[in-house]
Amino acid sequence: MMNDKAAELGCVNTHFNNPHGLSEGEDATLHYTCCYDMALIAKAAYQNETFRAITATKTYQIPPTNKHDEITYLQNHNEMIHAFKTRGQYLYEYCVGGKTGYTTAANSTLVTFAEKDDMTLICVIMNAQSPAQWTDSIALYNYYFENFSLYNVAQNETRLENGETQLKRVFCKIVDDLGIYYKIGLTTDFTGKLFNEMYRWLGFSQDKLNDVVLTPSYVAQLLVKLARVNKDSYVWDFATGSAGLLVAAMNEMLLDAKNSITSPEELLQKELHIKSQQLLGLEILPSVYMLAILNMILMGDGSSNILNKDSLKDYDGEYGFSSTISKYPADAFILNPPYSAEGNGMIFVEKALSMMDKGYAAIIIQGSSGTGKATEFNKRILARNTLIASIKMPTDLFIGKSSVQTYVYVFRVNERHQKDDVVKFIDFSNDGYTRSDRKKANCNLRDTDHAKERYQELVDLVRFGKSKLNYFTEKEYYEGQIDPQNGADWNKSAPVDTRPTLADFKKTVSDYLAWEVSNILKSGTEEESLGK
Repeated sequence: MMNDKAAELGCVNTHFNNPHGLSEGEDATLHYTCCYDMALIAKAAYQNETFRAITATKTYQIPPTNKHDEITYLQNHNEMIHAFKTRGQYLYEYCVGGKTGYTTAANSTLVTFAEKDDMTLICVIMNAQSPAQWTDSIALYNYYFENFSLYNVAQNETRLENGETQLKRVFCKIVDDLGIYYKIGLTTDFTGKLFNEMYRWLGFSQDKLNDVVLTPSYVAQLLVKLARVNKDSYVWDFATGSAGLLVAAMNEMLLDAKNSITSPEELLQKELHIKSQQLLGLEILPSVYMLAILNMILMGDGSSNILNKDSLKDYDGEYGFSSTISKYPADAFILNPPYSAEGNGMIFVEKALSMMDKGYAAIIIQGSSGTGKATEFNKRILARNTLIASIKMPTDLFIGKSSVQTYVYVFRVNERHQKDDVVKFIDFSNDGYTRSDRKKANCNLRDTDHAKERYQELVDLVRFGKSKLNYFTEKEYYEGQIDPQNGADWNKSAPVDTRPTLADFKKTVSDYLAWEVSNILKSGTEEESLGK
């Protein structure tokens, strides 16, 4: 019952082996909790009025009973509200209750509640050497009460100050502070970075992180180039997230327009058309959808066709809000799908490609989708589209956010895959970047081995083939075939030649002779020599 309640409260690292908390004589590994879980349990307990009254009581007298003819005197052992043994040196005026604890294995523990300025805080201390449970709690409470305050967001949204609401002031602040970066051509996915940072600090489980992880900007740019996006492309993304992929696509399209259109007036019209007509994104999660809208607004709009819809069930291939044209003429598809979806997300690929008449697609997805987790989806996809390239990405690509091996698959749309079609299998495990996940680091991504050149070479290899090999080795690039009826053979690597060469034979003989001579020298005799 206790374990069920803990799970109901959201505890992730708690298990009760008995109701009293003592584990002597039992398997201690079956009885455990953590600070986070204990705070959740304490929060739930504090909602109970009777519990609040008991935990705040300093002393209590139990009158005589038929079992005990004298008064029983009880004292609260929480030194922060009652001077039990320490003569009041740890009394804390804002503490309103709590629970002490001690075992040999756990050392001193303490959970307390404190209230000040209509704000209630919970503090959990574990594995403390007394009196640290008291001093640490007081220090933490003082810090938070001095540095944090409660505000009613709903009231502040509508409260006018100099004729402006708080919401308008916040939005203007964002535009003023970040807008300059977009105006000078910086392509950072700001809301994507914010979203990833929020998820890191909120401590979501790994399966949730795998579903919501947003694509790094340099990977987004890679997908855009592999999908051959240009100023005339019509790009869509069926799991938009914060619109990082669409931001990358829009920048590539605007750059191509700027480099190829000389007339200022014509260029302006083309830029407006790109932003309003040539980008479409679908995102089912309302909170993430709002990040996408904000991202595209900061980029100079482009939000006209960002739709809060289920791309698998509610979307029929039409434009969003900006056009009366019946069908969106997509010819470039880019995607980083939620991996918990059917086929690790291949269900999104099948749906999008089935609605396209031409073009290219580049997706980044969990590698197991190409080796058996999406077999039926893959066979149906290849019945209508050609797999051009299969690219193994670095294992630490999403370090700190996701821990899956990803692959990039590149398709030519609306052209059935034939068994003799050449597929480019590329091992991009070494992409030239060194990554880390240090929260206070100035930079967690460093170019340590010609990363930018390697990414460009990767695009060239997919487009033009082996003649573009430079930084890549022949072991990292392999051209081969797949069986369109297999569906689980998409992740191949260069074959290893196991036939021994003359050099291998000479080395083996040399190693053997060296071993024999070493034995002769050790024995000091020639009786165990080669002449047998």
